[in-house]
Amino acid sequence: MKSSGVYRNRRNIMRSKELSYSDSAAYVASQIAKAAPGSIFRISGYNSGAAQFVQLLDAATLLADTAVPKIVFAVAATSNFDFDFGEKGRFCEAGIVV
Repeated sequence: MKSSGVYRNRRNIMRSKELSYSDSAAYVASQIAKAAPGSIFRISGYNSGAAQFVQLLDAATLLADTAVPKIVFAVAATSNFDFDFGEKGRFCEAGIVV
């Protein structure tokens, strides 16, 4: 299924080879995963410090600290984390900032 030029189903994306990845070579406080409308399917990483929160924002640029996130996840201290949004993912109209 295709809507507004963005595939919303993971199988269709994988078949069409439009799936993209965003990663970092070093620790980051925030990251623009996609600066355009799209779906996010998974967030994974490592927290090397104290317990904290991972926030998902529907935006194309980094926002002020007062911005309201779309989703918030608690992450334990010094641990790996992995959040899966399922087969259809989570659609963001403006972009994806983590």
